[in-house]
Amino acid sequence: MPVKCRRIKYIISKKLMLIIQKSLCALSLTDRGVILELRAFPEGFTFSLDAGAVMRLAVKENRLVASGADDDGADLAIAFKDITGAFPVLLGAKSIESAFIEHRVTVRGEIGYAVSFVRIINIARAYLLPQRVLSKSAMRIPEKKGSVFAFYKNVIFMKEEASR
Repeated sequence: MPVKCRRIKYIISKKLMLIIQKSLCALSLTDRGVILELRAFPEGFTFSLDAGAVMRLAVKENRLVASGADDDGADLAIAFKDITGAFPVLLGAKSIESAFIEHRVTVRGEIGYAVSFVRIINIARAYLLPQRVLSKSAMRIPEKKGSVFAFYKNVIFMKEEASR
C-alpha cells in the first residue's frame, strides 16, 4: 500500500477511535446493556484497543473513562495487526468478529473479558452506524437499551478527563 494512502487511513482511524472512545464512555452511563456488561469487570480494569491509533479505557465506579495509562500495562489489549485490517472494521464495513475469524486481530488478556468488551463495542456500533450498514457487517445487531438522544448528548458534550 502506498505510504500516502496508509497515512490517510491512519489519520481517519485516529479520528474514528476518538469517536468510538467517547461513545463507549457515554454508553457506560446510558445503555443498560453496556452497564450490565461492565459489572463483569473489576474496578480499575484497563482496556487497550489498537487500530493504528490506540484507545485506552478504564473501569472506574462501574463506568468507562478515558485512560492515559500505557497499553503495555492494560489488563486487556486488543490490537489489529495492521491498518489494512482495522480500517474496514472502523468504517463499519466488517464486524470485529469477522476480523477475529480472519486472524487480523490479536488479544492479550482473558478471552472472556475480550468477548464482553467486543459486545460493548458492538452496542456502540449499533448507536453510531445506520441499520443498513450494520446489517451487512454485523453477525448480530445488538439491541439499543438506552436513549439515543442521551447517547448523542453525552458524546457531544461530555468532557472526559484521562485517569492516571
